[in-house]
Amino acid sequence: MSSAAADGAPGSAGARPTSRHGCPADTDGDGIPNAADACPYERGKPSEDRATHGCPFAVRIEGSQIVILQQVQFPTGRAEIEPESFELLAEVAAVLEEHPEIARVAVDGHTDNQGADQANLRLSQRRALAVVAWLTAHGIDARRLEARGFGPRRPIADNRTPDGRARNRRVEFQIRKRTDEGAAGWKDGPLE
Repeated sequence: MSSAAADGAPGSAGARPTSRHGCPADTDGDGIPNAADACPYERGKPSEDRATHGCPFAVRIEGSQIVILQQVQFPTGRAEIEPESFELLAEVAAVLEEHPEIARVAVDGHTDNQGADQANLRLSQRRALAVVAWLTAHGIDARRLEARGFGPRRPIADNRTPDGRARNRRVEFQIRKRTDEGAAGWKDGPLE
């Protein structure tokens, strides 16, 4: 057998031998070698931008958050998820599947300040619950998720402008607990 035939990645210089017979290391298995992958621990997609090459399209883990680069869309004043957000939520589910060490995530719903505070608080809670229900219906263990609604209490932009209000209407994913036990660490009940 020639060396090219034995090499799983002919024409590329592997930094160290791997199970793929000389191919460069690809920790996340997305087909982009770690040396070129801006997110080597998260499956991603190719990109012209070196800063995002190999990163998930719309979802990534940053510190204690699962950051979404798009918004989950809902009809005005309602908690039904718009179908255009299903692909985004599927990517959130994929990140959770790929990271069993993330034991608990708070799905936080937020609104702008238009309308009554109590109505906004209830709406933000219902929206967070809708996202949790969608994720569990698509294979994410319910023990890993909790829904929290904050209404307009935590704005990230100026509520006096339409753009600011649009940014404040959002869902966020906060990592509340990590575990070295994988699925065995997904426990119901309060966090330690």
